[in-house]
Amino acid sequence: MRFYTEPVVTVLARPQFAEPAHLKVNWIGESTDGERLAEFAGRLCYMSQKNPATRSTRDYLENIKKQGHGSVLEHANYSLLLEGVSRSLTHELVRHRAGFAYSQLSQRYVDETDASFVVPPAIQGDAAMEAAWRLQMDGALAAYVAMVEQLMERYSWVADKVHRRKMAREAARSVLPNGTETKIVCTANARAWRTMLELRSSEGAEQEIRRCAVAILRTLQAEGFVRYDEAARSYSVSLHILELAYGVLRRSGLMDLARPLMHAISDTHGVSVYLSKVLDPTSLLLLDWVGVAFRTDLYVTVGRPSPVPAGASGVIMAAFGNSSEPELEALFSKVAWYQKPSFTEFLARVKDAKKSGFAVDRGTMFQGITLVSVPVLSPSWELLLILTAAGHSHDLEPEALEALRQRKKPVVEAAC
Repeated sequence: MRFYTEPVVTVLARPQFAEPAHLKVNWIGESTDGERLAEFAGRLCYMSQKNPATRSTRDYLENIKKQGHGSVLEHANYSLLLEGVSRSLTHELVRHRAGFAYSQLSQRYVDETDASFVVPPAIQGDAAMEAAWRLQMDGALAAYVAMVEQLMERYSWVADKVHRRKMAREAARSVLPNGTETKIVCTANARAWRTMLELRSSEGAEQEIRRCAVAILRTLQAEGFVRYDEAARSYSVSLHILELAYGVLRRSGLMDLARPLMHAISDTHGVSVYLSKVLDPTSLLLLDWVGVAFRTDLYVTVGRPSPVPAGASGVIMAAFGNSSEPELEALFSKVAWYQKPSFTEFLARVKDAKKSGFAVDRGTMFQGITLVSVPVLSPSWELLLILTAAGHSHDLEPEALEALRQRKKPVVEAAC
């Protein structure tokens, strides 16, 4: 029996564009096959292959979106395999019908004797609740196995063994919980993925499907169509799904470096780990998080800018950023803490962070939560990212904090 704590997302199929020789487009700028397919479809409507407005592919698609002609995005389809997700999640997922196709594991035909289960995000990190939940899963699985055996005997008169097993399993599956792990292939066009992800990655979404939506974003980012508009500091959605600030990071290799270490830190110390991008002296953008030390959605949201200086990350921003003391004081006056220190106390923390290379906040930003932040600097010592570990204060005594700080140090050194 396996217990999943996060989904597994695999790309099965992606668009492949083959340009017809007699309708060549004057392409401008970099683009993916999916983007070119959408642009080609749009230009065919007006036979504007010569590109008289000299727009790049992405500018063209942005204009298409502004004009409300999203139908051209429907030509680009992506197929994903989702594993490690619960039946509860797929009950919600398959409500997205327009533009989607689904093929899901059948409990009538597949033996669930060795079924896996998905740990609800809400109980992860609570040892007592998780132990009680696992007992319930053990009991449900035992009931399923016993019922299949009994029903196979009851239907012994059915000559076709395949049909007999199907009859037994279709009845026995009723004792399996919504948390039973399933596998599903999802195919959708870019417009449909965009709608689904906008809804399911929002704060109001159920926790497991929200976690899955973020995992899908991470996977689709590797396809090259998830980008962040640095100039506008906002997400632009054309053929891309929801733009996260991954483009520059992926090209520099920082994401490939950071995520395995984030998982290692989280697993070793039982904390949640966050990677944030420095947008400007006034805000950070949460790019990624792993771990379940506490319910992340109560405090931070992937893709949402957060104000600084606040908490341990705010101390790092002040220590390694370029803001003057008067600028810091003006910013400091506008942000809220659970127990806000005086500006003098804040500056003392900044001074300590400059010397030590890390910052610790013990429950003054969020009640009962200890935060440990370190900077990720460019070769020219420009502050690029901030890596923050967060856990319940009662679990992070001084010895644990020192071990955590040492574990995070290689991230900074490797990035520099």
